[in-house]
Amino acid sequence: MGRLFGTALLVVALLVVGAASSLAGPPNGGDPAKPATGRPHPAAAEAEKALDKVLRLSEKRYGLVAAVLGRPGGGKGDAALARELTTARLRQDLAEQERKAVRDNCKGRYVPGEICGLDYNPLTCAQDESDAPYGYRTTAGAADRADIAYFWPGAASPSARFVMVREAGAWKLDAVKCLP
Repeated sequence: MGRLFGTALLVVALLVVGAASSLAGPPNGGDPAKPATGRPHPAAAEAEKALDKVLRLSEKRYGLVAAVLGRPGGGKGDAALARELTTARLRQDLAEQERKAVRDNCKGRYVPGEICGLDYNPLTCAQDESDAPYGYRTTAGAADRADIAYFWPGAASPSARFVMVREAGAWKLDAVKCLP
């Protein structure tokens, strides 16, 4: 009877510890090199606010995404806005993904009425947008760099990871990794 009670007590203790750790949210998306800094929250830090601005503008201004991708169809001022909000490295990386999609889908040329390039917003990693605030969690940071996980509203796992860098005193989006 004593052993059974002790074993049951141990099992209950382990369950309580496991439940408590799961309530804290996902620790770091499975990347042990990146420390966890809490649950996702609306943009709060300066780099998170700059990222949120980029994502929300990309949802409202098709021309901004077109300019980032090097795609025809950007409006007046969109190329300048893309340079203001993103690094040359990001624009080159995403433009290469767009060129590859156009090659694969439409033999290298845009075809009216066809989806030739990327069929999603490569900045938000989504085809849709949300009226609710996105969740953010800075997973690593320095004076001029912040690694940020981005969560779709209500999601437990991040939808993407971003690298923001400070150039000439302003935060810019430098890298996007869309997650499954």
